[in-house]
Amino acid sequence: MNRDRSQDRMLRYPELKQEFGIPYSKVWISKLEAKGRFPKRVRISQNTVVWSAKEVARWVAATLNANAEILQ
Repeated sequence: MNRDRSQDRMLRYPELKQEFGIPYSKVWISKLEAKGRFPKRVRISQNTVVWSAKEVARWVAATLNANAEILQ
């Protein structure tokens, strides 16, 4: 199958840590989501949630930029 590279990948919780180094617990991520401070999860089955890799990458970049501005 030829996969379109522009297609967004979906990440499960362990992949948030592996690919982006996100150190937060599932509970803390839920709290951030509720406050609109982390990308919203997508429920793909009764027991499985995922996040958009593109949205998480944007969140990481925005967080790093905000932290860099604070340090200047």
